[in-house]
Amino acid sequence: MIRPLLLLGLLAACASVAGPDATPGAATAPALAADAAQQAPRAAVASVVILEKKECCACTDRRQKDSRAAFDAEVAKRTVKPPVTVIYMDTELDRARLYLDMQTPVVTPAYYFLDAAGKMATFLQGEITADQLAGVLGTP
Repeated sequence: MIRPLLLLGLLAACASVAGPDATPGAATAPALAADAAQQAPRAAVASVVILEKKECCACTDRRQKDSRAAFDAEVAKRTVKPPVTVIYMDTELDRARLYLDMQTPVVTPAYYFLDAAGKMATFLQGEITADQLAGVLGTP
């Protein structure tokens, strides 16, 4: 049941176009991530799990790479770096299921910021920015 809904959400995100020159999904993914960041509770981040797709369309691949670059740059600023686990939803579904049950993403990548007890403190998805990450991770 999760797979059809996830696929439908991914297709909708890639198909949405803000104008004739817009990148598919460009308006949807940042808006989703911004909404999640604004609603997210502030808790100490003990670890991060990133759900991505190994086999994906070009727009999703670009979004995953851009978000990962922003994440890596923000984490590099910190003296204490949280452990990071990357799971590919399409090839490691058994490992991904725990996080999908916490919060099913509409688009990838999906970033699960976990507290020391392993509970989700914050969730971001889609194209994320350094400013959003700084808000979640706090000051370096």
